Amino acid sequence: MNQSDNPYQKWSDDSFQAWVNQDAVAAEALWAENATRQAMDPFDKNEPLRGRAGILEMLSAWKDSEPKILKNRILCFNAEFGIGNARAQWKGQDGAIWRCDFIYQITLNAKGQCTSYLEWNVVRSKDNS
Repeated sequence: MNQSDNPYQKWSDDSFQAWVNQDAVAAEALWAENATRQAMDPFDKNEPLRGRAGILEMLSAWKDSEPKILKNRILCFNAEFGIGNARAQWKGQDGAIWRCDFIYQITLNAKGQCTSYLEWNVVRSKDNS
């Protein structure tokens, strides 16, 4: 598999675009029915979410506004999974501008839907002005 055939970059780009556009229909199409999502960060309880419905409910509950993707790329991939990093910012419910770096691992099914997503992130800054 070469970089031009990289389904992980396509999924990642589409996923972030769905978040930026707050597009629930696009987000739903990206996740397999039995998907698992786990984040190791200050925003989640570090418990894996199981199933598309639970994942989408959690993602929509954030109610982020003005999201921007500053960087997003798959660093390495093979036939089994892809590992990427991203930098994003958004306006949180608290009114602050949040900036975070993410490292993530994704596994896709034959339909290009995510079956497993594991994320680590760190808050780079939080501007309350």
